[in-house]
Amino acid sequence: MTKQIFSKKARTSLKRTASLLFVFVFMISFAFPLAVNAEVSGPVLADPEIKSPYAVIQNVNNGQIIFEKEADTKIAPASTVKLMVALVTYEKLGDDLNKTYAASSSAIKNITGNNINIRENEEFKLKDLLAGVLVSCANDACNVVAEAASGSISQFVKDMNKKAAELGMTNTNYTNTSGIDDKDMYTTASDVAKLAAAVFKVNDLAVISDTDKYIIPATNKSTNQRNLLNKNHLVSTYTTTKYNYDSAIGLNAGFTDDGGHCIVTASDKDELQYVYVLMGWHGPSKSFNEDKIEPYLEAKELIKWTHETFKKKTIAAELLGEIKVDMGNSADTVVVRPKIPFDFIYDSRKEPEITYVTSIDLSDESFSLEAPIQADMPVGTVDIIINGKYFATTDLVTMTSVSRDEFGYIMGKIGDFFKSKMLRTIIIIFLVLIGLYLLLSITLKILNLVKKYKRKQEKKQRAIERRELEEKGLAPPSTRRRRYDDDDDDDDDDEYDY
Repeated sequence: MTKQIFSKKARTSLKRTASLLFVFVFMISFAFPLAVNAEVSGPVLADPEIKSPYAVIQNVNNGQIIFEKEADTKIAPASTVKLMVALVTYEKLGDDLNKTYAASSSAIKNITGNNINIRENEEFKLKDLLAGVLVSCANDACNVVAEAASGSISQFVKDMNKKAAELGMTNTNYTNTSGIDDKDMYTTASDVAKLAAAVFKVNDLAVISDTDKYIIPATNKSTNQRNLLNKNHLVSTYTTTKYNYDSAIGLNAGFTDDGGHCIVTASDKDELQYVYVLMGWHGPSKSFNEDKIEPYLEAKELIKWTHETFKKKTIAAELLGEIKVDMGNSADTVVVRPKIPFDFIYDSRKEPEITYVTSIDLSDESFSLEAPIQADMPVGTVDIIINGKYFATTDLVTMTSVSRDEFGYIMGKIGDFFKSKMLRTIIIIFLVLIGLYLLLSITLKILNLVKKYKRKQEKKQRAIERRELEEKGLAPPSTRRRRYDDDDDDDDDDEYDY
């Protein structure tokens, strides 16, 4: 008799343990390759949580906003004003970056904040002044280019606001060129993103703003060169290396008491360009070189998150419906679609839902087009809605051409003419004229007959009166036999013979 080493209960426990171990090994065998694949493709980041109170990420290619936080709240613009200074200056004077401009006394008077120590009548090339604006955020350089571009600083500020309106920056008002806090000066993160995208599209400005160190050579007033170190720590490594990020491109960084830390930068990868705006963060101190400036760290994470999460998608030809065609020779309907192609940016973690809202009701069978019709002919508009949010409006166009049935067209026009209101009007007028003519003719006939009757009656009455006078001897007898004939014909020539 064999002795059982384990009890029945123990054996049952061992079986359960073995089963669990098998399942565990089975899951590990599948999980391992999945983990490897995930490492190859890169982890998909969760939606960012940032401490900066105001932020926007905007695609430069099509203006699409892919992330925003309090984007339309009015805030102090701080040094982002320098981006507008550079843009307006470039548009007015950028044809020749090597042209020299001299600083006036008014431009450098009472300068506070960042400056590059410009002296009265000191001459600089425009590209050097723009470097002062974008690299050093120099307030004296801003004033010099303002006077050069617009004649005066006050006029230049007006030109800044005019450009803001052109860019659709509806919640922005500038009062100075420096960005120094002013209760009447404001902007929004959304408006700054529009400005940043416009600046980034100007290659000269983008390159200058991305320069870590810019050297201004000696001038007529200075024998020493000026070494401009970029205030944007994403670009520069001269002050600190902890924030430097190769994927960041320019554009601006600064701090004011009201505006807090404001950082504007850009990225370009896989033919997708973005601008990043982070504004309004106030750290434990007001130093520009704080040990931990959150917006710089957040900007780096946002750039990484954006390029790993968002992809470009091209909308293919989407056939939206058919429209009835009148007088068509080869077809009695034509297919319509949005005018394409167009690209949009989508979150690669989920398939985008695209819907279309047309300006005409494609289900209305009474609506029709008349041939001839050309391919790609606009027949209306279509709003493109992506994930429930308006994206763009484009033309609703025909897919193919349809020639006209000339015989049918002519017959149709004839038929339309006989059905037309004009023909009915002509017929009515014609009938009225005929009626008037007949009425006039009948009236004239009746009047003529009455006239004849009266004349006959008068002649007859005279003849009777003559005969009575003769019988009474009051009139000499006639030498001829009298005869009165009333032949009742249509003339008035009844004869009287005496």
